[in-house]
Amino acid sequence: MRADSMRIVVTGASGLLGLNLCLEWRSHHDVLGVAGSNVLDVDDVPFIAANLATFDPDALLTPLAPDAVVHCGALASVDRCEEDPELARVVNTEAPRNIARWCARNGVAMVHISTDAVFDGREGGYRESDRPNPINEYGKTKLAGEEAVLSTHPDAFIARLNLFGWSRSGARSLVEYFLRKLENSETSNGFTDIRFSPLLVNDIAHLLDPPRIQHLSGVWHVASHDAMSKHAFGCEVATTFGYDVDLVLPATSESVPMLASRPKDTSLNCAAFQGAIGRSMPTIREGLNRLKTLDQTGFRTSLRKIGTRTEMSAHGMFGLVD
Repeated sequence: MRADSMRIVVTGASGLLGLNLCLEWRSHHDVLGVAGSNVLDVDDVPFIAANLATFDPDALLTPLAPDAVVHCGALASVDRCEEDPELARVVNTEAPRNIARWCARNGVAMVHISTDAVFDGREGGYRESDRPNPINEYGKTKLAGEEAVLSTHPDAFIARLNLFGWSRSGARSLVEYFLRKLENSETSNGFTDIRFSPLLVNDIAHLLDPPRIQHLSGVWHVASHDAMSKHAFGCEVATTFGYDVDLVLPATSESVPMLASRPKDTSLNCAAFQGAIGRSMPTIREGLNRLKTLDQTGFRTSLRKIGTRTEMSAHGMFGLVD
């Protein structure tokens, strides 16, 4: 373990970002994963089950005694949030408020993962000082979650981001959608009218390692150095992995029926965060190249092999008596 090693609780630990954070941090931190229905069997990362809609932070977190909580858990399905705005509010707004309250009361650092969907997408290149204006329930509840966290725990770090990477299911990331089609020589649609600035989840793990950002607080844009349309992203995926770029077809978001409105340009300006950490952010192409390297070294295969196990209680993780 490093000299700055921490005990870190990661919520949403079975998801795309949460699981990759656990895997990247486990070698130098004491990492504990909190998940919903998927209690995973991950070496050196104990998992506990908790429903973010009903959990009690005191009962969950107090026995774990973390130095930091990284809150990735969310209702992230944009259309599901539109269908059930009350569930979205409970999970995306009230759960982070409750975690922030516990962290503030116990002197625990908190990193809260938010989204670029807090913006309406009319301009793009958003800075932290730009006024959010979400256009769907997902964005509205995530923005309310940011406000709840900061009002309760002003020292918390809030990261607005978009991401891609390898997931356990192979179906949690836009890059996996394009690759699944490309690997089967099938065409796919890439939206030409939606722009974003996503980061590789493994790069996010290095950037948001809690000891490295513990001197920072408030809202930060943690994004790739550049931005592109989702069609251009699909073409970059094809080029990086050696597939026919012509299989990625240009399309507009209006051509696909979706329940919730999507903002058109949520690209983020990350200059403030770059200045704060003293380094440039990776480009999208650099992230895709690293994604390919991870695949070549067996990372994607090892993710797919992760199974589930019987859940533990918070006390049971450490051999304590309930």
